[in-house]
Amino acid sequence: MDRPISVLLLDDEADKMIDFIQEAKSERVLIKEKLTNAQEGIQEIRDNYDKYDAVILDALFFEKPDSAKLRDAGALADTLAEISRLVHVEEKYLPHCIYTGHFDKVNSDTVTRNKEVFVKGRDQKKMFDYLKEEVSKSDDYAIKNKYNDVFEVFDRSFMPMDKMPDLIEILAQLESDAKYNRDGAFTPLRKMYEAFVKSFYDEAYANDQDQDLVPLDLFYGDNDERVNIKGSWFYFSGMEIRDRNGRTIVSQRSEPVFPEHIKNLTSGFVDLVQTESHDYPEPVTKYAYRSAVNTLLELLLWYKNFCIENFK
Repeated sequence: MDRPISVLLLDDEADKMIDFIQEAKSERVLIKEKLTNAQEGIQEIRDNYDKYDAVILDALFFEKPDSAKLRDAGALADTLAEISRLVHVEEKYLPHCIYTGHFDKVNSDTVTRNKEVFVKGRDQKKMFDYLKEEVSKSDDYAIKNKYNDVFEVFDRSFMPMDKMPDLIEILAQLESDAKYNRDGAFTPLRKMYEAFVKSFYDEAYANDQDQDLVPLDLFYGDNDERVNIKGSWFYFSGMEIRDRNGRTIVSQRSEPVFPEHIKNLTSGFVDLVQTESHDYPEPVTKYAYRSAVNTLLELLLWYKNFCIENFK
């Protein structure tokens, strides 16, 4: 297991658990969010479950943000019910466990029946090992672990977290027996490229509002929400963008944004993903799909490193 696991912590004393969070980090367990109450915890699970590999729950924590000092055992039951709902509604299982200083009380509670319970101040290492073992059984985690260097683009917030499940699905497709010339087979790759361009603009603009790495002219439509895919490739590759009449609409940059190998790799990629798969006269095999996916991975890896070197 090379990739750390991302964990949501729910505990009424979460804000005070600095040493625990540091100990977890040393065991490659990253506490990505810590909350003190069930209401916010359940909402976080519903909205952002794809951000997390596992959940750690206290046995007694607050039901609501304004619960003051009234800890409620119902908070645990409600949160466990939400984790169970994910399995049936979203087909997403989040490994979880209970970490408490009230072992005797919890051990006799029907809510915690068949749940893994660990004692605060004693079982941290045992709990971390348990969670890592459970998470390692996940197909999604196996993909993220295998392509960890690419998925760091999400860990570092260079791409929006809600696009991570899309990349997981793209990579899972590599091992499937799906027909790649079905309608829309390459659509997820096109959308991921569009997300890359939008994210690149956001990062560049946040770094310098006068930037010319990703000009606004690469976008069109209401609120500039659509990406000129082929035009963006021309611009990033050091060429001007022309309209159908041959008139220049975006001038050539003084030097290309893409290095030569990214320019060459993505040349065929943007053509492939822009054409509907059923428009190809010959069947599109898994080898063409794999080539396109590998190009996307190389592009995202280059983008991550570019952001690290130039923005953060």
